[in-house]
Amino acid sequence: MSENLNQEVRTFSKVWKHFDLVSDGKKAKCHYCG
Repeated sequence: MSENLNQEVRTFSKVWKHFDLVSDGKKAKCHYCG
């Protein structure tokens, strides 16, 4: 079970790298979607 959790965490981190938090910290901008 912990292995699946680690898989999800790595996937989330990988995806999140493609986003930038805007100055207010409440929105995210996708590098690909603009």
